[in-house]
Amino acid sequence: CCDYETNFCNVIDKLSERYHLICVNYDGFDGSGSIFPDMLTVTEKIEQYITDESYTTLGRSYARKVNVLSLSVDSDNKGDVPALVNYLVENVIASKDGANRLIIPADDRHGEETVKNLYAQVAKIMKGLPEYFDGTNPDNALAKSIVDDLYSKYKLFGDTAAFTADPDSRYLTSTAYGSMMKDYLKIKEDLVLTNSSVESSFTGSGAYTIAQGKEYKEREIELKSYTTTGWHLKNGGLSSLPDSIRNRLFNLSVASALDSNSLVDRTSADWNYEAEQKANKYVAKVNNAYFLKAETVEDSSSNRDLYFYDSSSSTYYFVQIIEAVNPAKLSLDGTGRYSVIYKDGDTNNDILQETIAREVCEQVAKISSYSGLAKDHWLKEMSLEYHDTTIYDYFKENYPDLFED
Repeated sequence: CCDYETNFCNVIDKLSERYHLICVNYDGFDGSGSIFPDMLTVTEKIEQYITDESYTTLGRSYARKVNVLSLSVDSDNKGDVPALVNYLVENVIASKDGANRLIIPADDRHGEETVKNLYAQVAKIMKGLPEYFDGTNPDNALAKSIVDDLYSKYKLFGDTAAFTADPDSRYLTSTAYGSMMKDYLKIKEDLVLTNSSVESSFTGSGAYTIAQGKEYKEREIELKSYTTTGWHLKNGGLSSLPDSIRNRLFNLSVASALDSNSLVDRTSADWNYEAEQKANKYVAKVNNAYFLKAETVEDSSSNRDLYFYDSSSSTYYFVQIIEAVNPAKLSLDGTGRYSVIYKDGDTNNDILQETIAREVCEQVAKISSYSGLAKDHWLKEMSLEYHDTTIYDYFKENYPDLFED
């Protein structure tokens, strides 16, 4: 409990005999339950302050809602991952009629859930846990289909049809699980033949059994993340991305490309690269989803500008843009706001705009400066009364805005 009376009521009276006391509920509670009854309400009060007193901040945050996929290359997968990246571009994301092509339902705004599911399937390929490829779970069907196609055409990753009942043989090369199994198979019962350093890594230097260590490593593989999703602000957001990608994502031209008719879908017969570049150099519309484009591309017909490669980290990136905010889109009037762009007949789509504004506000509220501004605002609203000059002087010195009136 964070209520000061509950925690310190036994000592307050004695302390007050010798000291001036300021009792503060350290989660921000005001004790009465009327303004700050819990931490959720504290957050809501910050968001309410931003919405009521600083609404234009939301548009000026240039927030981006994204799905980012990151695929790193290492010595075990250096041949397979680049092929997987090219396969995703040509046979899934930008495919017009392939079996694994990206198909976005009408109710999936900008393909958010469809692309998120695609990225989840790719993550399963990178992890390589055998249960993903045994054909028993339809939720893994796309991952298995992609791997089977890559093996059939290029003999990459491995043949899922050749999996045997022997668990030590059921793994794909060039995956995290495959790399783990290569090490695991170096452990032998014969002390002369076993790899002692590998065995030590599987047992935590003897803290648990080899079988337990293998299970722990499998859990680590399962929990590994290859994606970054959700809302991010220009101010400090997506700092893990290379600057070359991040700077393009938060460019002003990105917001103007979404929610307009300036871009022709790359799967359309009317599409051509030169016209797209003229319309917008940062964003491509592909199968009704929007992707951030790389700055340069050697072959404009290859769709290879739909991913980035960072040589410093040997990592490939796909960046889907779901929403891109600017001041005009979140304005309360004007024809460029969300509610007008997506109006239903003659009726403005206020629900969409309110939803996006609320989601952006949740991110802006995390900025420490707004916490302080909101605190000052709500302290004024509380109309504090001071019965001790020392306390009064303290508040006047530390919260001068409370005394401006």
